[in-house]
Amino acid sequence: MSTFKDTISSLVECKSFNEIIPYLKQLIQESPTLSNYIYAGKKYNEIIPHLNFKKLRVVFLRSVTIEPMLQYLKVKCYENGIDLDVYIADYNIFEQEILDFNSGLYKFAPDILVIFTRIEELAPELIDNYLEMELTEIDESIAGIIKSVENLVSIFRKNSKAKVIIHNFEVLDYPVFGIVDSLQEKSQTRMFNEINMNLISVLADHDELFILDYNQLIARVGKINWFDDKFWYTSKMPISRQGLEFLANEYMRFFKPAMGMTKKCLVLDLDNTLWGGVLGEEGINGIKIGTNYPGVVFLDFQKEILKLYNKGFILAINSKNNETDVMEVFEKNEKMVLKKHHFAAFRINWQDKALNMREIAEELSIGIDSFVFFDDNPVERELIKQQLPQVQVVEMPNNPIYYKKTLIELDCFEMLSYSEEDLKRGQLYYEHTANKIVAQN
Repeated sequence: MSTFKDTISSLVECKSFNEIIPYLKQLIQESPTLSNYIYAGKKYNEIIPHLNFKKLRVVFLRSVTIEPMLQYLKVKCYENGIDLDVYIADYNIFEQEILDFNSGLYKFAPDILVIFTRIEELAPELIDNYLEMELTEIDESIAGIIKSVENLVSIFRKNSKAKVIIHNFEVLDYPVFGIVDSLQEKSQTRMFNEINMNLISVLADHDELFILDYNQLIARVGKINWFDDKFWYTSKMPISRQGLEFLANEYMRFFKPAMGMTKKCLVLDLDNTLWGGVLGEEGINGIKIGTNYPGVVFLDFQKEILKLYNKGFILAINSKNNETDVMEVFEKNEKMVLKKHHFAAFRINWQDKALNMREIAEELSIGIDSFVFFDDNPVERELIKQQLPQVQVVEMPNNPIYYKKTLIELDCFEMLSYSEEDLKRGQLYYEHTANKIVAQN
């Protein structure tokens, strides 16, 4: 670790500012400790005046302490070329900030507004007095929450064009009726779910309004790992250190597409990436793909890739292989989920993969910075990193079992909206390429 930091210090002294970024990224990737985040943040602050990063202004209106989360969020923004400027309003004054047109919120003029509140502050009776309430009173409280949120969003929208991200609400670990809560007419879990569903209905009436599914995020990480009683009672911060990093990751899923940083094209290797084994050694029916292990691992990975295609992302192949054999796999191996027509470009040869990548970009008429590269070979990944730093190279896990998870967790394919044209983009690129080939022949 000291070697990393010594190299970074030397590069700072030499004013080689752009060369520092890969080392800071690798430091966090290999050891994502709080101390390393703090160190990386300080180094980025030193070099950012010399870098051409995109500015992003974000306001947080909150009823929890989130300041420690910024140590993670700022570094993640820096890693993506975003210079984050933040205004955090005082604790639990989100209504005042929105209603007062001279507040810090409006003076800051954000690009994005994040509203992170809790039921405990919006309607404490639903937590503290739930058993004493009648169903009609519960319904009135739910309606009051939704109306309050809708009114605040409407007022803010009249005075700002900023995108708005609203946290939904965490369902209680232990509802008041315990293990029979789901059987009760006054089910507290059902009440939380109803609020969260009604929040979604607010979206219909407002542009650039998004829901951060905070309840789902906590479920993914695990509630036992998320909540920290000591932090909550001592500093009004309910989230553990581990949870803070996951929350920062979730914000990046919104920030990157908001900044136009969504990738367009997934470029894939073949052997031991799209299928198990080496085609030249195993043959078209010997490669690992199918419903049994280990073939099912690659089958599920292909299914996830197909979902990206169906959402409008472009697929391409960059592989050192025999093209005739590969095409035979697509044509004759019935276990393959992905077919030839799903790919807009093929570079199947024995030449440098960086050169292949440039040719794919030219063929598809898109920028190199639109690519995400999946390859199980670390040597090939390093080559692309060195020669084409604009390409997002995915660090593949050693075990293919985790390929699908790795793809799902990427934030570079997030979009804030989908049009009919978006959903057909992969198909259109394939047809365009096919027509070009026909015309050339």
